[in-house]
Amino acid sequence: PSIDQREGEIYAYPLFLFLNGIWIDSEQKVYFHEPIHIESLAPRVISHSVESILVHGSGFSAVVPIHCQFNHSSWSTAVIISNKTAKCPLPMDKATVLTGEELSFSLTTNKVDFIKSPYPLRYSNDDMYLTHINPKIGPSFGGTRIDVY
Repeated sequence: PSIDQREGEIYAYPLFLFLNGIWIDSEQKVYFHEPIHIESLAPRVISHSVESILVHGSGFSAVVPIHCQFNHSSWSTAVIISNKTAKCPLPMDKATVLTGEELSFSLTTNKVDFIKSPYPLRYSNDDMYLTHINPKIGPSFGGTRIDVY
C-alpha cells in the first residue's frame, strides 16, 4: 500500500502497519536518500593547524544533513559544498581526536548507519609549509616533474 513520493532529493514512503489482517496507516513517513560514497579526502595528513577536511564523493545533499566523525569523537555537521563535495570540521577539542598516527573517518546521515572511509588519515605533530617549488614553469601539455619543498 505504500507509494513512492519524491520530496526534493529524498524519497518519502508512508508507513503502514499490518496488524491482525488489517492495514493501519501510521500517519508517519519513512525517508530514504541516495547512498553516500567517499572517493577521496584532502588533506590526508592532519596537524593542529588543520581546521577541516574536504570529502569528495557522491550522494551529498543540502536536504539531508551529513555528520562527520574522526576517531570515535563526537559527530560534527558537514558543510555541503556540492553534490560531490562536503567540508568536515575537526572537533574543537582536537586533542581527543589527534591521538596515534592513523585516524579513522566516518560519515553518517542518521548517526546509526555510517560509511567508514577506506582512506586512512595520518596525524603529524608538525605543521607543514610549502617553502619552494622547482621548476615554476612548464609546457601547457604537462609532463613536467615538479619538486615540492
